[in-house]
Amino acid sequence: MKKLGLLGFICLVLFGCESDPLPELCKVADCRENKYVKMRIPNGIFEKTIELFWPVAYKNRISLIPGDIVFIEAEETDTGLGNFKLVEEVVNPEKTIEFSFTQIDNKIDMVLVVKNPFLKSIKYHLKTMDFTGNIDKVSSCPVKASSSVSEQWDYVVLELILTDMHFLEPNEVMSCIY
Repeated sequence: MKKLGLLGFICLVLFGCESDPLPELCKVADCRENKYVKMRIPNGIFEKTIELFWPVAYKNRISLIPGDIVFIEAEETDTGLGNFKLVEEVVNPEKTIEFSFTQIDNKIDMVLVVKNPFLKSIKYHLKTMDFTGNIDKVSSCPVKASSSVSEQWDYVVLELILTDMHFLEPNEVMSCIY
């Protein structure tokens, strides 16, 4: 487990960079602007409008922050699922994955729901980041074909990073692992 600042973590993990590329990245990617986040934390309420933040979908990674309900169109590629495209509404239901990352009412617990439109089960790697910059690899459960899965944490998660999204191979175990 490493400790990094929020921007440092995202920059290293999500974009593989050594300096802060956010202004440059936002010239070519759909960065979030004026994203309002309000959530319960152990000692009260966290409330902030983030003026500029990393894109939800960039290359073959997905970044979710509390309150996100997003639709991502994905295509089958040589290395799994990729060519992610954030869309406002479901136009191509056969290739649009829905992600919902929210907090349970009156608790600090966080919930991720992933809806898989594909005719094959999907799997991905998942990392969480808390408010202190602690980064953890956490298990994620496969999402069965044409189904959904829900995952829950009993602590506050500031951001989820999904990577290595792929169709489950016949020899892969259908279990909740990293």
